[in-house]
Amino acid sequence: MKLSIIVPIYNAEKVLGRCIQSILNQTYTNFELILINDGSKDSSIEIANQFAVQDNRIIVIDKLNEGVSKTRNLGMQKATGELIAFVDADDFLEPTMYEKLMESQMQNDSDIVFCKFKNYYSDDKIEYVDEVNLKKLENPKDIQCFFNTTKTVQLGVVVSQNIMGVPWRSLFLKSIIQKYSLQFDANFYLAEDLVFILEYLSFCNKVSIVEEYLYNYYVGEQTASRSYRKNFFEYKKQLNDRIFSVIQKNEYLSDCQKNNCILKINASTIMAVVLHAMNKEENPSKYFKSLYDNEYYKAITAKQVLKQVCKKPPIFKKRVLCFCIKHRLWGVIKRFASHSSIQ
Repeated sequence: MKLSIIVPIYNAEKVLGRCIQSILNQTYTNFELILINDGSKDSSIEIANQFAVQDNRIIVIDKLNEGVSKTRNLGMQKATGELIAFVDADDFLEPTMYEKLMESQMQNDSDIVFCKFKNYYSDDKIEYVDEVNLKKLENPKDIQCFFNTTKTVQLGVVVSQNIMGVPWRSLFLKSIIQKYSLQFDANFYLAEDLVFILEYLSFCNKVSIVEEYLYNYYVGEQTASRSYRKNFFEYKKQLNDRIFSVIQKNEYLSDCQKNNCILKINASTIMAVVLHAMNKEENPSKYFKSLYDNEYYKAITAKQVLKQVCKKPPIFKKRVLCFCIKHRLWGVIKRFASHSSIQ
């Protein structure tokens, strides 16, 4: 089966070569690589064109800057493969990533396949991200085990355990994207990935997870997620309303699973807002007092959230942060604020 790999590019000249080379080094070779320059002001387009001359699987598109969502949507329109993958221009892949994801998809007839990933920091620190151990899920009926390293689970388990949120460690079926006219929403500048994946998952019947660290996510110093925005809290509420509407429509989820999803998202929201504002607001204490009586703050204090929000490192940090926010330990929280891995 043919795979279409879509890479949006914006001012990535320092890291783009590493990204492209890691894709060309894949042991799975039946793919097209769609490089889309989103109005870069550096030499990214020249780098992309140089690689295209060397490998006829590469397609280069140059356009005005419109943002990552519209760029990904254009890539999906141009894709000719039966499956679609996304890669960020500053990240890189393990050589066997797509071979193992494609093998899982074909063996299990999956609608989407996930793999694990590592965080690479600018100081060369590496963090192995472990969100969930499928062997310890509380709903064994939702798990179908195969005699290999891959687990296949029903959609309810995937969503309720939040094993998703980013598109770059997954394979998507183009047929589902086209049938339901799925796109990334350009109205959101953060977490547009999550909205897309939630909508995609609502049309899936089978999900596979390859329990290997195959994608390397670069956590740079200057990213969109770390830029301060005054209206960040209002934005998060609008985003959550969109996410909640998708969750409520999902027929695979029980009411209990839906409620758990919403509680976790509310908790993540208040943590993100606190960390976002801690070093930027002129009067953080006054700002946080305005949050005490709303639904998001109440979500942090919910017993089931504190119980569920991650019981082991590195996600144990979130549990500590929940406790600090609940008891308004702002001095401790300020020390957390510089660690993007918590967000």
